Amino acid sequence: MLGLSNFEKCCRAKFNSFSRYRKTSAELMEIVYIAFEPEDLPQLDVMNQGRNSNGQPGPPSFSLNLERINEYRFERQQFAAA
Repeated sequence: MLGLSNFEKCCRAKFNSFSRYRKTSAELMEIVYIAFEPEDLPQLDVMNQGRNSNGQPGPPSFSLNLERINEYRFERQQFAAA
């Protein structure tokens, strides 16, 4: 069966679990490159990411609302459909 792991092919039915299909192909349509300046960072949302394996707090992660992308310097690279 295409898209199933070896575990799912042989053993998953024993646990009465639904199978998860994996994406076996994808078509790249666009890449968006975003350049952030130091003054842009306070405008981004910050998420604190749990703890590292040594118990120290993880570094913060930034999230970007793509509806506000026009506020930053960016370029789009389009790819033709195959």
